[in-house]
Amino acid sequence: MEESEIENPNPQFLQLHELKEGKRYSIYITTASGLYRYNMYDLMEVGPSFQNTPTIHLIQKLHGIVTITGEKLYEQQFVDAVHEAEKNTGIKTRFFIGFADLSIKGYEFYYEFENQDITQEQAEHFTEEVDRVLQETNIEYKAKRVSLRLKIPETYRVIPDSLEAFRAQCNAEGSRDEQFKLNLLSENEKRQGKFKNLVIEE
Repeated sequence: MEESEIENPNPQFLQLHELKEGKRYSIYITTASGLYRYNMYDLMEVGPSFQNTPTIHLIQKLHGIVTITGEKLYEQQFVDAVHEAEKNTGIKTRFFIGFADLSIKGYEFYYEFENQDITQEQAEHFTEEVDRVLQETNIEYKAKRVSLRLKIPETYRVIPDSLEAFRAQCNAEGSRDEQFKLNLLSENEKRQGKFKNLVIEE
């Protein structure tokens, strides 16, 4: 189905020959073995055709698309914004992750910086740069920020080796290591809570 149809309760399903170059689609699979319109939760973009067959490029998992007030923020947009902020500020991260928090009508961004001496003030300046880039790349996000329906993202610095510490918490609760998957942008209160336990206290 087309990306614009993802939240439609009665979407139009298309077959391979109906796809158009440059458009994005969510993939559903039907097989002779019994799968019927099985949602792969992948977002793909159609490229040029090869011998009359459209080429496809996987963009990201659909679990990496979050929204609080209709802005539809993509995980890849967040990742790209952090990397752009790194270039613009000269501050490097070892790890980062973001969560949509409906209770505060905003996002929470967690950073493990390469330089652990980065202050909270510097970290908040880094988030301001991430926020600025997101507004440039996502017009709906910008509209919600300008109207103050979305608050400026909150900034948290986390301890060294935060990803490993998070993984250890998950494993201690029974998650097997081979099942460990992590979206860098999501709405997941349980995982958000685990990262709050790793925040550097002032």
